[in-house]
Amino acid sequence: MAAAALLVAALPLLLDARAFGYGDDGHRAVGAIADGRLKGTPIGAKVLQLVDGLTLEEVAVIPDRIKNWDQNKPYHLHGHSGLENQLREYWSNNLHEAPNGEKLHHVFHYTDISIATDNPKYQDGAIGTYAYDVVHMISYCINVLTGKIPEYNERRITKPIAVILLTHLLGDTHQPLHVGAAYFDDNDKIVNPSSSTPYREDRGGNEVLLFTVVSGHQQSLGKLHHYWDVNTVLKAFNISASQFDSQLVQTLISSEPTEWKPAAGSNPTDWPKAWADEILPIAREAHMRLKFEPSDDPSKFKAVIHDASGQTPYDEWAAGVVKGEIHKGGWRLAFLLEQIVN
Repeated sequence: MAAAALLVAALPLLLDARAFGYGDDGHRAVGAIADGRLKGTPIGAKVLQLVDGLTLEEVAVIPDRIKNWDQNKPYHLHGHSGLENQLREYWSNNLHEAPNGEKLHHVFHYTDISIATDNPKYQDGAIGTYAYDVVHMISYCINVLTGKIPEYNERRITKPIAVILLTHLLGDTHQPLHVGAAYFDDNDKIVNPSSSTPYREDRGGNEVLLFTVVSGHQQSLGKLHHYWDVNTVLKAFNISASQFDSQLVQTLISSEPTEWKPAAGSNPTDWPKAWADEILPIAREAHMRLKFEPSDDPSKFKAVIHDASGQTPYDEWAAGVVKGEIHKGGWRLAFLLEQIVN
């Protein structure tokens, strides 16, 4: 799909699936930026061949769409039966429950690192990490594409599936609440789970009900995680009537983001941890700029946007963060594929 036509189409002819609303847009943006960076290059042609002629913008939403199959709901890649068969095998081999009770292929999308410390870092084996969390799965897919892991592996991640997953997971890694989480004590105070028990986790903001104050009254904004998945993208990309500001995305394709390149000489399998470490302070700030209050729902936490005097309003700050992270995510995806696809 031409970059100028960016993300305007909702793929009605290609993807027969339940609509996921604006939640798809951030992932499509990452894929579209990478498409623009790879357009007309030998690697771009190889990537296109791997995913049966689909663009990265198109495949970016697939890992969420196949969750339909969990409930026996329809989802098909019309005209791409071979790729759909690979997706089916991948899905069926990762349908069992992970230790936290979720289906394994859902766990691939996130990690829940505590944001309690001033400078949170991803530490393998820490509370909130999993053997198949987003950091590990990006490295796993990299190793499939470089041949270090055979295509007939226990996860049934072939090279085409690896490209699809990488496109989606790069977007997840650049969403702060897919990486960082808050843990609370019995008084709803944020604590470090490794040194405080018992504790309750907000699951990357999924258990936090977010409010803003309008004319002296609290107004619900839904869940904190959903706010970062959806509201921030709408504002960052000027979305109206299901359309992105295509000129903005063209600009992001052609203009280089700041501080996006990996350390010189580093191994691509080390990059996911570096990206997690980079986003964690933002996940911390996304929580610390909120005021937590007693919740009417004992199963949830309640947070109210609390902008200090002279501080950039939360919605503007968050939209700016998301625009920058999607920009970097798209460039990093293209660069990563250039290094590992042969």
